[in-house]
Amino acid sequence: MKAIKFAATSIVLAAIFFSSFPSFAKDDFVENAKKVVADRMKDPESVKFRNLKTIKDDGLRLLCGDVNAKNSYGAYIGYAPFVSNPVGFVYIGRDSVSIQVLHDRYGKQCNFK
Repeated sequence: MKAIKFAATSIVLAAIFFSSFPSFAKDDFVENAKKVVADRMKDPESVKFRNLKTIKDDGLRLLCGDVNAKNSYGAYIGYAPFVSNPVGFVYIGRDSVSIQVLHDRYGKQCNFK
């Protein structure tokens, strides 16, 4: 009887621990992926994000959305679509060709407009 109670308690505690783990991992994932994008900008501190969404593509976890940042003159350049992950992959739609590539590959998953 004690073994059954111990096993049940262990299962409940494990479920509580592991159910809270993904939310922390997701927050770290999003923040790290945003940092990778910001680090590619001329003024990383000016970066603004919107429409963020976490997706999976070929088993890889990616963050997509729109990003805006200031240029060398201190003016915001306008929102552009992007896809990123925390280990350094970043693809930002800055011209018609790169925007089309993003729409073709990730448009449905990321809800790019």
